[in-house]
Amino acid sequence: MSNIHINSINIDTYRGIRKLKLEGFMRVNILTGDDNCGKTSVLELLNMLINQTDVQVWQSVIWRSSC
Repeated sequence: MSNIHINSINIDTYRGIRKLKLEGFMRVNILTGDDNCGKTSVLELLNMLINQTDVQVWQSVIWRSSC
């Protein structure tokens, strides 16, 4: 795994998320929230961002969204 540090992420539209900005990421971060509020969607986007050329990552996200 590469050593990537993300400072912030802006999400305009992805699944149920509309206009979300997350800032101040540290080395370890915890996402918390109610059920069905978008935690998994944020993690999927971060995974796709970090592994942009990994076809398996993209396929797994497409597969999950079609279920």
